[in-house]
Amino acid sequence: DPIDYGVKVMYQFGNRTAVFPATTPAAALAAPRIDHHALAAVVQAGYTWTQNTYQPRFAFIYSYGSGDKNSSDTKSGTFQNLFPTNHLFYGYMDFSSLQNLHDFRLAYTLKPTPNSMIALEGHSHFLSRTSDFWYNVAGVPRNFAGAAPGSGGGYRINPSYSRHVGNELDLVAAWTFRPYAQIEVGASRYFRGDYIKQSLAAVGSKNASYVYLQLTLNL
Repeated sequence: DPIDYGVKVMYQFGNRTAVFPATTPAAALAAPRIDHHALAAVVQAGYTWTQNTYQPRFAFIYSYGSGDKNSSDTKSGTFQNLFPTNHLFYGYMDFSSLQNLHDFRLAYTLKPTPNSMIALEGHSHFLSRTSDFWYNVAGVPRNFAGAAPGSGGGYRINPSYSRHVGNELDLVAAWTFRPYAQIEVGASRYFRGDYIKQSLAAVGSKNASYVYLQLTLNL
C-alpha cells in the first residue's frame, strides 16, 4: 500500500522530583516531589510512489510535547521525554526535544539504489507554552539565570515572547557500501524564529549551519 499513516498518543501521570536531567543526585534526593500530568502525540501520513524505480516518499509528521502552565506551582505539565532519540525526529541539528514543543515536519526521501538513501527534511518549531522553557536535545531547559525574564539577554521563561522558535532544513545522504559499513553525510541550516530573536535581542543572534560526515561500522 503506497499510503501509510498513524497516530500515537502518550499520557504521563503521577508525581516526580522537581529537577531536570543535569541535576546532581544529591540535589534530586533533596528536591520536593510535584504532581505530574503531561501529554505527547505524534501524527503522520505519507505516500510512496511504489512503481517508481527510486521509491520516492513524501511524508508529513506532527509531533507535540506538552508544556507547563505555571513554573511556580506544585504541578508539572512538561512532557518528560525519557531516554529519547531526538536526533532522528526533531531536526538533525539537535536543538530541541519532545518537551514543550510543536514540531511540524515535511520529509521527502529517495532510494537511488537499494543500498542508498537521500532525504530532504524541513521542520518548523514552536513552543507549546511560553510559560515554560525551550528544552535542548537532552531535555535540559535553556535558562540563563544571568538575564532577567523579558530582558532579551538570554533564554528564560519569557511569557510575552513569540512561540515560534525557528525553522530547520536538513539534507542527508547515506550509502551502505558493505553489509557492516555505512557512510552518511549531511548539511543543515537553522533559521531563527521570533522567540530566538527576542530572547537574544540584547546580545545578538545568527542563523546556524551544520555539516557532518559519519562512518558507521557494525562489527
